[in-house]
This record gives sequence, C-alpha cells and structure tokens, in this order.
Amino acid sequence: MIQNLQSEHAICGKLNKNTISLLVKTRNDEVVSFPLYVEAIRFAFHEENMIRAAVRAVTLNVYHVGDDSVNRYITSAPHTDYFSNLVSFFKKQCMDLNRLISETLKNPGPDSNSTITAAVDEIEDNLYYFSDVISA
Repeated sequence: MIQNLQSEHAICGKLNKNTISLLVKTRNDEVVSFPLYVEAIRFAFHEENMIRAAVRAVTLNVYHVGDDSVNRYITSAPHTDYFSNLVSFFKKQCMDLNRLISETLKNPGPDSNSTITAAVDEIEDNLYYFSDVISA
C-alpha cells in the first residue's frame, strides 16, 4: 500500500494538462474513470500520517492541473464526499484537541505538552491543506 502511494506521488509530480489524459478514461471528452485519484482518496483518513500526506500531495497535484473535465469529475458524486469527509475529519480533530486540553487541565502528565503540540500541528497541517485546495 505504501509503495503504491509513493508511486502515485511520483507520477503526480509529472501531472499537467498533457499527461493527465494518460491517467483517466474518457467518453465523449468527459472523464468517466480516474483510478489514481479514486484510490488515493480512499486512504485520506488513514491512521498513518505519512499516508495522509501522500494523499494530500496526490490530490493537490490533480487539483492544480486545472483540466475542466477532471474538475467536473472530482466535483461530482460520489467523489464530492471526500470534501465533506475532510471537513468532518477536521471537526473530529478539533473536538479531540478540546478533550485533550480539558483532560490535561484536570490531570497534567509528563507528555501533555508534546501531545497537545502534536494535535495542534495536525490541525495546522489540515488548515494549510484546505488553503491549498481552495487556491487550486
């Protein structure tokens, strides 16, 4: 699985309007299948941070291509679920941070600061990703 994502990441580094056509199946100039993207977003909420980072790299490279047909594909059902799931994931991270801080205030531990910092870093990464998606 990790090797596949690394390969996908390497491929995505070469994506542009000329090469994207090699990765999609079209019918009447409309994208009907995009396995690279579909498989990548399946792992968007994986427990492993490196896998989530690879998914973000793949998706951002796809978004930055700027191909109208690809954009219509990724913003059509069921692929739009990725965006709502991303917001739900972010909401859960924020709620987990809130709970973590509340627990730490009641019962501070030796690793409390580093655990809170790691949670804040994850949230910050997601905010940067949101910003990159919106700008793409």
